[in-house]
Amino acid sequence: MCREKHVHAAGRRPIEGRERFPVDFLPTGIYRPARCLRTTVEALRGTGRDPDQVIFEVVETGAVEEREHLRTILGYYRDNGFGVALDDLAAGYSGLALRAGLDPDRVRIDREIVGRAPESEGHADVCRAVIDCAHERGREVLAEGIETEAQRAS
Repeated sequence: MCREKHVHAAGRRPIEGRERFPVDFLPTGIYRPARCLRTTVEALRGTGRDPDQVIFEVVETGAVEEREHLRTILGYYRDNGFGVALDDLAAGYSGLALRAGLDPDRVRIDREIVGRAPESEGHADVCRAVIDCAHERGREVLAEGIETEAQRAS
């Protein structure tokens, strides 16, 4: 129900250019994608949005234990024309292995990594590696918590 309410808000919010409307979800709450997500997909179609204007973002990726189940969920969204994203990449367990195995359309670099990048060459290296890998695959990158010019430059 929460996803559907959020989705109905998508129909009222203007989206410009390449911007995408994000819909966060917890994979642990989806048992059978074709059944559990059918109403969400129908609600999105009812908003008049093109599927490529919507991106489903996995949150709490650190808790993902069944990668194949997550791959099935993301496949369902992709099969219906929507984008998929991973939240907090490079934080804890979610890391680069999960990104490589799922090949999301968008990755979001964790704010702790971004925040420490100006003072830590190791954190800056992680940011650059994530950005380079994503761009080589034609994927979007978002960095959480950029508050200073030094963080943006890192």
